[in-house]
Parts: sequence; structure tokens; C-alpha cells
Amino acid sequence: MEPEVARWLITGSGWEIGELAKKIRVPEPRIRGWMEGEKISLPQLERLAGRVKRPVALFLLEKPLEEGEATDYRMLAGADKKRLSHETVVSIRKARWLQSVAAEMMGRMGTGTRPMIGSVTTRDGPGEAARREMERLGAAAPQRLKASNARDLYKELRAAVESLNVPVFQAPIDVRQVRGLALSAEEPNAILVSSRDGHEARAFTLLHEYGHLLLREGDGMCTPAADEADGRRGKKAERWCNAFAAEALMPEREFRGELRGREGEGAGARETVGRLAKRFRAGRRAAALRAVKVAGKGRAGDYRRLLEELPGGRARGAGGGGSSEAERCAGERGSMFVSLVFEAYGRGEITTKDVIDFLGVGLKQVDEVRGAAG
Repeated sequence: MEPEVARWLITGSGWEIGELAKKIRVPEPRIRGWMEGEKISLPQLERLAGRVKRPVALFLLEKPLEEGEATDYRMLAGADKKRLSHETVVSIRKARWLQSVAAEMMGRMGTGTRPMIGSVTTRDGPGEAARREMERLGAAAPQRLKASNARDLYKELRAAVESLNVPVFQAPIDVRQVRGLALSAEEPNAILVSSRDGHEARAFTLLHEYGHLLLREGDGMCTPAADEADGRRGKKAERWCNAFAAEALMPEREFRGELRGREGEGAGARETVGRLAKRFRAGRRAAALRAVKVAGKGRAGDYRRLLEELPGGRARGAGGGGSSEAERCAGERGSMFVSLVFEAYGRGEITTKDVIDFLGVGLKQVDEVRGAAG
């Protein structure tokens, strides 16, 4: 292997060298040797490729391929963006592959790939943008306001976003690292959400990443290199997207009215936040953050202290999108992608093998996927 190629594939896999050595049953110095140009046997190469989830052919290239970065990683505080786990790396790579497959199918069928969403800058007010885009999403999925719980709200918001030509993928990523990301360098623009998060957090993440797509600033906006070169720009975009998502889910005027009503009844900060979270189908932490902003100076401190006591938003056993293989497939790929696959197949643009590959299920589960995706 060319040393540069070996380093690209091994260090980019998310595995620590010591972890990878144990997984493929070779001494750690052996792997470091491969990265410096030492020879590798075919059985070792096959084990290595299988563990890092890359085709053997990639290890035989003369130089690394250029791979773009995602626009934004929505992470918990303190997470290390530069040291993503193997699971996270593979999930992001898979989302990018699904995005490219969707683009190919849309191209074959002559379907437009441009997202049917608005365009803003960080100078625009997030409140006005949120009202405008929620009207757009409501028109796309008018049943949204009927959602009685967070699970249904997320499901309906996801359907509404996808109806605007933006596929929304899910993957069981550890939310301690990544909760979501936007893929805007190519069309169709896409969003990835962690299915290990609670549905309240998923809804917020979905709208946060939707905000990044509205900004249309490309892949340079929130990558580590961009943050280092112009940190204020990256932080401004993050603040804007957080404010946009908060206003979309918990409109300030309505939230302030509910907040004052609860406080007028004599409810404490904890009880008030609990009721607000239920009322707006949001997480308690998100409701507390909103209360800090909306409450008057006299009560803001109470909500700040409560915020310090609340957990950082770790998922509470949220699953990966369904118990059966068909449900898992539909949950991870989304209705838009699944529909594209079956439409392309119906038009004769792709083969049965393509359908199986794109859905990642066996032939017997193909029809079940169609049903699970609705």
C-alpha cells in the first residue's frame, strides 16, 4: 500500500491504532509499519478493510481520494469533533453515500435536486425566518399542528422537510459525539439525525440543521479548519441555528405567555419547565434554555440554576428506528429515499440488485420496507 493511502484509510476510520490492532489480531507496530510503506499480506488486508468498512480496492490506490466534510456537526458540549468514533465515521460516510445514491436516481429520472427551502443570512432575524419556514413546513404537512406528542411531532416534521426535497437520514450515532449534521455541499441537500436521541431532541436537531441549509454557506462553515480560521463566524452560525430551532418549536410570544401563566400560578422553576416542555413537546433542557432567555431578570436566575442540574441531553434508550429489518431500513433511510428507490425501479432505471444494495436488506424484506416507509 502507498503510505499516504494507508494513513488516510486507517486514521480516518475512527479507530485508535491500538484498538484496530486488537480487532484484526496483529501487533500495533505492524499497523504503523503499513502506514510507512511496509508490505501487507492479502488475508491481513482483507481483515483490515473489513474492520474499517472500506473496499479492498481503495487500499490499492496510488493516492487518497478527496472526500468533502459535512457542513455542521451538532454536538454536546465538550465533544471532540476531531476524534470521532469509528461508529460515527461510518455513519457519516453512509449518509454521504445515501445522498449520492439519491442524486444519481433523481438524475436518471430527470427529477430536480434543488431543495425547495428559503435562503437567509445570519443578519436575518431567526424569529422571522422560523415563522416563515414553519409556514412552509406546515403547508407541506398540514397535519403537523395535530401532533400530540414529541414522537409524532418529529415524524411529521421529518416528512415535511423531506417533502421539500431534503432527505432526512437517521443513524444510531452516540449522541455524546454527534447529534446531527447537515450535508449541503451537494444536491440534494440532506440532514442526518442520531436515532439514539430522544424525539424531543431529534426535532430540535432536525430544525437546527435545517437552519444550516437555509444559510447556504457551504462546507466551510462549521468544519474544524473553518472554526480555527474564523471562530466568530462559526459560533455566530451556531447561535443563529439554535435560535431558529428554538423559535420554530417554542415561539417566543406564545412561550412567554405560557411561562407567565405558570409563574402566576405560583409554580417553581422545575415545575414550570416541566409543564412548558410538555406543552411544546420539547426536552426539559431546551425548555429551560428558552425560559432563561424569555423570563424577566427576576426569574432568569432560577432557570439558570435549574439548567445546571438538568442532564446534558443524553438519549434515554432511544432506538435505531424499528425492531424489524424493514422498519430499521425505513427509519434510517426515510420515506423520501425509499420512495425514490421504488420509483426508479418501477421506471426500469435500476435493477433488483440495486434495490437490495440501496435499501440494505434481503430480497424477502424489500416489500416490507415499502410498507414500513408508508
